[in-house]
Amino acid sequence: MEGEAGDWAYPFLGELTNPRNHNAAIQDLQTFGEEFARAVSDPDEERVAARKIVDLTQDDVETKSTNKYTTKFKTLAAELTWNDAALMAQFSKGLHWKTKEILSQCKQQPSTLQTLMNTAIVIDNVRQENEASRKKETGKEKEKGKGKTSGIASGETIIETTTTQVSKEEIDRHKEWGLCIKCGRGPHKATECCTGWDATPAKNPADRKKEPKKESAKIAEEEEENKDEELGKEDRCA
Repeated sequence: MEGEAGDWAYPFLGELTNPRNHNAAIQDLQTFGEEFARAVSDPDEERVAARKIVDLTQDDVETKSTNKYTTKFKTLAAELTWNDAALMAQFSKGLHWKTKEILSQCKQQPSTLQTLMNTAIVIDNVRQENEASRKKETGKEKEKGKGKTSGIASGETIIETTTTQVSKEEIDRHKEWGLCIKCGRGPHKATECCTGWDATPAKNPADRKKEPKKESAKIAEEEEENKDEELGKEDRCA
């Protein structure tokens, strides 16, 4: 024990340990402890505790639970001389917003600090259970969705998993021919495709352009043959 604490304590400890000294100011260890705490306590201790309790919120506490918040609040409140009403107002202020909302809807409002703390803990426990349950259900929905459609878009390239699978080779052909990689039918971008994935093998646009020429040549050839037949008929009639 050093400094001011030692300077105060050692004289009294000397008196306590001297069996012949019956006129000591402090006659027992319990009284010594109380007087020692009063003598060495920080005169600004309550002011510091008041500042801490005003800044304290449920979000500052580990796990963010009302139970943990209540424990920390009680520790600070023990160092204050505030009345119950002031402590209740400050406790309510630091609660999670949802807990405060539900608490305000209670028909019978808590009348003491302890009742308020107990009620808030019950409400917050239910709130956290519901929140955990929602997250779990959301996770399940996401897992289900992965098997149906999941994709990453980058420029004109979209890799997607659906019930209709298009082979990589087919996608490469679509790219080479300047077609939509999803449906293989037009020059539009995959992000603008209204058809969706189509596993039907696409046709090379270059081949499509040749087809009309072939058809025209065939028609011209047939017309030439028809002319020859007509001329033959005329010759026979003459």
